[in-house]
Amino acid sequence: MTDTLIYLARLLAYFIIAVLAGAIVSSIFSTQFVVSGLQEVNVDIPFSARLIMTMTDLAILQTLGGVVAACFLVGFIVASVCLKTLGGNRMFWYPLAGAAALVSTLLLMGAIMQLTPVAGARTLFGLLTQAVAGGFGGTVFARLTQPYH
Repeated sequence: MTDTLIYLARLLAYFIIAVLAGAIVSSIFSTQFVVSGLQEVNVDIPFSARLIMTMTDLAILQTLGGVVAACFLVGFIVASVCLKTLGGNRMFWYPLAGAAALVSTLLLMGAIMQLTPVAGARTLFGLLTQAVAGGFGGTVFARLTQPYH
């Protein structure tokens, strides 16, 4: 019983770390897309302002983190089932699940709510960077939960 509780606590901690990793990278990518869009219309943004904007946008992690947690929960369960039934490598399934889960969640939220919840995901390239962020979170989870032999 104690071993099971320790395992579950560790799994939860690893999940939270992966969610934070994915959400932070997602937020940073989104901010940089917004800043880039401003620079395209000749708004001068010094590096210090870019850095401040990036740090300020990390404050939305309470909202973005919840979205990432929900989609990673579903995605990582699917990855686990795929790994057990289809075989393969966890470093394939979990990053793929993280990327697919985040992108599909953003697209679904956009279709249902008629808005893009992550400003940097309004273009195809921006959406692809969100896939990278989800993949990064999946990679973190796969590495942290890697069985030791």
